[in-house]
Amino acid sequence: TSVFDGDRPETLLEQMARESSTANGGHPASCGVRTQRYMFVEYDDDAGSELYDYVVDPNELTNVTNDPSYQDVRAELRSLAQQLCSPVPPGFNW
Repeated sequence: TSVFDGDRPETLLEQMARESSTANGGHPASCGVRTQRYMFVEYDDDAGSELYDYVVDPNELTNVTNDPSYQDVRAELRSLAQQLCSPVPPGFNW
């Protein structure tokens, strides 16, 4: 079942930090949002962020978070994620 079955315009994405090496499945805490068109997630610990446009990249192969043409989209999705991701997951800071 898809997270978009029904009338849900967006889905909150959040994850607690896992305290082990990345090679062993560890990961930083994160918070983000998935819409019909985009997926945006920001990671803690200066691990960066990801932004994918499902219209041009349905398989999430090209992270466009630093692409200047997506600057406004990134800002809008980050703001939406900040609204939805409250309180933040343990280990995460904006």
